[in-house]
Amino acid sequence: MPSGAFDGRWAKKRYEKFNSNGGYENAVHQLMTVFCHWTWYISGHQFMVCDLQHRKYILTEPAIHSHDKRFGLTDLGMYGMELELGNHKCNKMCQRLGFDNPMTGVYVRTGPRSTTYSFQVTEEELLKARRGRSDHFQIMSPIFE
Repeated sequence: MPSGAFDGRWAKKRYEKFNSNGGYENAVHQLMTVFCHWTWYISGHQFMVCDLQHRKYILTEPAIHSHDKRFGLTDLGMYGMELELGNHKCNKMCQRLGFDNPMTGVYVRTGPRSTTYSFQVTEEELLKARRGRSDHFQIMSPIFE
């Protein structure tokens, strides 16, 4: 295999997951889970960068959830944001930044640790994702554009 070519077996051995796009969160890496929360907050709840993994802290293959599902098969839209926030445990960094989490106390099934694609969710989850809105938060104006 050429140097730098992607091979899933190689990546699994050398990459560590900070979080997924389906709600998995490695609480050991608080900065990256706060980054995911920050992207949601700063965008006015319109976007969320997640599915962060690293190899010696070189971040690779992020997924972005968007309010209008514009970023492909790993973009689970508002439903993906609910999965992330529903499993995110705010830490001291979130508190110091003044972030709220409207999903605190709401049970949300965690997705698999690996990346979740839109074709891997149940019919009920697809209906929630297609709905394009959240019962727990609303879209706001972004802080920065």
